[in-house]
Amino acid sequence: MRDHDDIPTIIIERDSGGGFGAFVFGALVGAGVALLLAPQSGEETQAELKRRAEELKGSAEDRLKAASDQLESRLDEARGTSSSTSSRRRRRPIGPGSMPRRRR
Repeated sequence: MRDHDDIPTIIIERDSGGGFGAFVFGALVGAGVALLLAPQSGEETQAELKRRAEELKGSAEDRLKAASDQLESRLDEARGTSSSTSSRRRRRPIGPGSMPRRRR
């Protein structure tokens, strides 16, 4: 019988936590280089960023309003369906004696 020391072993080591930090660092360096090499002045770049941010905000508000309206209409539709369904059901009183008796 072979000893456990004779069996080949594969060891996998993971480097934890380095990926996200490196990504953020690279993004910051890239943004800095882009600002340094940009063909516009800082004021023009700020104005452009502000304009795009306002466009994005408006677009997000429009989408949120549309989603809210759609959700509200679906809820109204569901409430209408459930109330009409429940009115068709036979209603029984709830309390002692309202349940059918079991036969023995």
